[in-house]
Amino acid sequence: MELYDAVICKYRFVCARKWDDLEIIESEVNRRHCNFCSESVYLAKDYEEFVSHAAAQRCVAVIAKDTTGQLLGSPW
Repeated sequence: MELYDAVICKYRFVCARKWDDLEIIESEVNRRHCNFCSESVYLAKDYEEFVSHAAAQRCVAVIAKDTTGQLLGSPW
């Protein structure tokens, strides 16, 4: 999976959970389920995917290439 070196994204709400904390959805590599808020969270692999998910008012996860930085939340 190709991940970011760096990306700047604005979030309205930042979630404390991490991608690995979310429930895996079978056959959905880039989408997971949050049992806390009952929302689907979509992994954005590039800025265009982030913008697309934000426009659809989805919760979005962004993970740094070295996996030390993660952001999950609502950009809309």
